[in-house]
Amino acid sequence: MFPSSGSRMGGGAVAFAIFDRDNTRLLNVVNDLYHKYTYDLELFIHCSLDIVDEKAPKANEMFLGHLYSNQKYKVVEVSITTID
Repeated sequence: MFPSSGSRMGGGAVAFAIFDRDNTRLLNVVNDLYHKYTYDLELFIHCSLDIVDEKAPKANEMFLGHLYSNQKYKVVEVSITTID
């Protein structure tokens, strides 16, 4: 997750999260500068998971590209990998 271009905050990754196929969180890392926004980031991540669930079955590639953005953040290049 990255700040949107119009954001007053600095560039770079704000958060990184890994979820399993049941949307159970396996890893969640939030940039130290954004810890006070953790609740907003969690909501944004879960909204993004809904979009991934919608787009992943139709995807022909492992990368879905730009998925979603709002006034503060955007989600880009989510990798979909299935390990059986």
